[in-house]
Amino acid sequence: MTGLAPEVPFGESTPELWIEEDHDEAKAHEIVSDLKSASAPVGEKWKCLKCGEESEPGFTSCWNCGQPRTAA
Repeated sequence: MTGLAPEVPFGESTPELWIEEDHDEAKAHEIVSDLKSASAPVGEKWKCLKCGEESEPGFTSCWNCGQPRTAA
């Protein structure tokens, strides 16, 4: 396995959920469970009308310039 880049080890680039209060543990488990069961966004990649960058279907705005996605 690799990390974000050769200089960032895998163990230091994985998502973490920290719990500050013990009473929030059940909610933390719920969040993790929801994330694990979530399906990938459906649809096709789209091209930003402002900068022309291609984005994945789950993005509601351009990851490059921030322009909101417009309906085709």
